[in-house]
Amino acid sequence: MMQQKVYPLILTTLTTMSGGYAARIPDGTVDYPGCVTPESLALVEQSRSFGDRLGVSSYFLALLLVLAVYSAIRLVLAVVRTSRLRVSTGREGMIGETGVVRRQVSPRSGGMVFVHGELWKAYPEDTSIGSLEPGTEVEVVGFKRAAIVIRAVEGGN
Repeated sequence: MMQQKVYPLILTTLTTMSGGYAARIPDGTVDYPGCVTPESLALVEQSRSFGDRLGVSSYFLALLLVLAVYSAIRLVLAVVRTSRLRVSTGREGMIGETGVVRRQVSPRSGGMVFVHGELWKAYPEDTSIGSLEPGTEVEVVGFKRAAIVIRAVEGGN
């Protein structure tokens, strides 16, 4: 008696035939007509879902995905919001600050201005206006070497 070889059945194509079904093995070279009957199909196990293989619910995985997307959106919005904020430190943070003239500021020799809690050497932006007297409110518009460039605030003292 001849021994039959038994191969594990991996179905890639299942077609209906008069004697049952025909199965095609994965390499596609051999058809086995009539080897699979409707009764034997009940024994074929369905492939498990991703959630079943991990041992977690699909709803839980969906919730994690939604939370991850929500967190990524919040992070992007926070980065955009902080990039629009005005710089508040260093030289860039001084521009636009207001201060008060402490010692007369003249175009040639400059003067002293109290800005941002410190005394600074200052020069006027417009050299044609003459000097700025002590007590005049001024605004910082730039830097010149280690000194600030100022202009009088309209409506100031």
